[in-house]
Amino acid sequence: TNMANMIPTPRVNKQFLSLYPDDTIRLACQLQSKQPVTLKASDGGIVKLEDDSGAELFTDYPVGQFLEVIGKASPDGAQVSPYNCIAFNPDFDLETYDQLVQLTHRHTDLFNTTSA
Repeated sequence: TNMANMIPTPRVNKQFLSLYPDDTIRLACQLQSKQPVTLKASDGGIVKLEDDSGAELFTDYPVGQFLEVIGKASPDGAQVSPYNCIAFNPDFDLETYDQLVQLTHRHTDLFNTTSA
């Protein structure tokens, strides 16, 4: 893939999710429950799956697992339809990560996170 053609994927928390309706996003979170899948975003906000789509991606992860979910924000920007998720180490610091998320949105010139 040509690097010049790659579109940056914004890192979001619950607060920033609504800025990217129908866009692909990255959400670092902790798996709170599996039925239905409920995710705690880095800012503590709760994010659910749109129409339970992609719930099978979470089958092998225990409740409490830290994850990065790559998916599409719902049209209202309140939920996510995951394409993929990646496990983080158990010592992942969600609060510190949230500080990074906040910085990426405060300094869009450095992090290229402006919405389309």
